[in-house]
Amino acid sequence: TLLHIQPVPVFGDADQSGGVNYTDVSYTLESLLCTDSLACQEFVNADVTQNGVVTALDAFIISSGSDLPPDMSTGEYTGAATFTIGPYDPYLGEDIQVPILLGNQDNILSFEGSISYDSNYLTFDPAHSEWSYLFGVELDECEDGLVKFAAFRLSQGNISEMFSILRFVHTPAHQQDANIEITLKINEENPQTFPVDPVLSIDDIVDPSPRENRLVEAYPNPFNANTLIKYALV
Repeated sequence: TLLHIQPVPVFGDADQSGGVNYTDVSYTLESLLCTDSLACQEFVNADVTQNGVVTALDAFIISSGSDLPPDMSTGEYTGAATFTIGPYDPYLGEDIQVPILLGNQDNILSFEGSISYDSNYLTFDPAHSEWSYLFGVELDECEDGLVKFAAFRLSQGNISEMFSILRFVHTPAHQQDANIEITLKINEENPQTFPVDPVLSIDDIVDPSPRENRLVEAYPNPFNANTLIKYALV
C-alpha cells in the first residue's frame, strides 16, 4: 500500500528558501520553460491560484506582494485579449520580422506560450526580438525549432498595439516554404494558437527582382527610439 502525503503549501515560497521574494518569481517563471521543473513541495508553493497548474500568473501574484493565496472569485485576475499577426515581407533580406498585434486588451497581467518554426530554414533571433516593456520576459530555446516564453507584468500603463516583434533569420535559397506557429495565452485564460504565413522558398520567387515600387510599414512605429523601413524599387 502506497501512502501519499499531500504537501502543506507555503504559498509563494517556490524555492523553499523560507521567505517570499523576487527569486521565487524568477523560479516560478523558469519552471514554465524548457529545462526546469518544480519538485512536489515547490509546485504547491508556487501554485498560489490553487488550480493545480503553475502559470505565469502565479509569478505575477507572487511579485505583487498581495496576501497569499489570493481570492480568485473576485475576477481581479481574469483578463482578455485578441492577437493577430501583422504584415511582414519575407522577400526583403534575410531578417524576417513577425509582428504580433494586440487588440481588445483587458487586464493582461501575465502571458506565456511557445514559438515553433522550421529550423531547417529559419533561426530564431532572441537578442533582437522585442516584447512590451511593461513585462519581464523569460525565454528558452528547448530544441531546434521550439522556443518557450513566460512573462509577468512589471508596471501599469497602456500596452502598445505592437505587442511583440519576433525576429528570424532565414536562408535565402531554401527550397521549401518555412512555417512558423505561435501559441500564446494571457493570465490563466485559454491559449490562442495561430500560424504565420510561411516564409516563401526560392522556388516561389521566379524573378527575385521587385515588380513594383513598395514601401513597407515601419516596425516598430517611428515614435520608438529605432525603427526599420524596408522598401523595394523597380
